[in-house]
Amino acid sequence: MADRKAPVDLYWWRWKYPHRLNFGDEISGPIIEALTGRRVRWASAETCELVAAGSVIQQLTRTKRKQMPVFWGSGLINPPRENARPLTLPAVAVRGQLTRTRVRSTLADDVALGDPGILADQLLRRPPRKRFTVGVLPHYQDAADPNVDALIALGSQVRRIEVTWTPEEVVNEIASCDVLLSSSLHGIIVADSVGVPSVHLKFSDRLMGGEYKFRDYNSIYSPGRQQSFAMSSIPTRSATAIADFVNSRWVPPTGIERHRERLAKVLPL
Repeated sequence: MADRKAPVDLYWWRWKYPHRLNFGDEISGPIIEALTGRRVRWASAETCELVAAGSVIQQLTRTKRKQMPVFWGSGLINPPRENARPLTLPAVAVRGQLTRTRVRSTLADDVALGDPGILADQLLRRPPRKRFTVGVLPHYQDAADPNVDALIALGSQVRRIEVTWTPEEVVNEIASCDVLLSSSLHGIIVADSVGVPSVHLKFSDRLMGGEYKFRDYNSIYSPGRQQSFAMSSIPTRSATAIADFVNSRWVPPTGIERHRERLAKVLPL
């Protein structure tokens, strides 16, 4: 990674055609470009030099490459199996404490913590202007859930945000909302980055790994931050009632500035 003019060969998980993209997997590229001024291009798991946001560590360890890429803020998707050995990886940062306990870094004793999405404020086009009371961001597994439509039916103050939009679009739309309901982890992470109160709304049990990645991310903050809510918990009589509910349940990401600074500092570019 010595050539500061060369493109950065970054791996992130991508859906295969005909599926569209997922902003949470795509978000590392534009963040790295904003931080470094270097162009980022997608590279395969076998040829990349850097891996960032996403629950992709297990996937990379299954490749047959002789030298692993550098990991910057990546995580694991599932809890460990009984008696599982730590993974030895060239990691400068991992997503959270749960991943950290399972990784032995060859690059740093004091591995930084945090998902690169906490730097998503770098993608704001302008100072946010609030246009919606509630944003609703369903994970792609929940996109067709009828409860999503029920929330949108509350009126024009509820904004549906799609995971298939670009990272820049999603970041700016979340920033335009007073609060966010999200079943996507990166919806929660982006909301933390741009200062929007949010809660994890669990539409279903369809997500691979369940709440493991949510617990991993939230472990970098104060205890008690990890919580999820079923649709039956949400007061759906109005957008204002939902906003009041979110504001009363939200636990701020205390220490996020420290994690942001450290994460940017250890980016090996």
